Amino acid sequence: MSHSSTFPKHAHFWVGHICENPGAAVLITSLLIGPSYKRGPPKGYIHAIEQRWHQVEALMGAILQCPDPRVQSIVSDLRQDDLAGEILGRVDSGPYVGY
Repeated sequence: MSHSSTFPKHAHFWVGHICENPGAAVLITSLLIGPSYKRGPPKGYIHAIEQRWHQVEALMGAILQCPDPRVQSIVSDLRQDDLAGEILGRVDSGPYVGY
């Protein structure tokens, strides 16, 4: 049996005879198609993102604690924005405050 170009590369074929008699044979063919790729992110991807996120939070915590008036002016401006203020509030109350 030849594989048609319409079948994906990952298709698996099973061919077997279920009944034979002198004049004819009944042939059954099943096409089993599994996923062509692993599902989900690559191994270690989520861990890498979490590590980077913690680094960003630590950096933001350090910036929030910086006494430089130029930095505090920028932080004050950021707090005027609803979303930025909410994010800075979460960093303020997170584990990286005071580092």
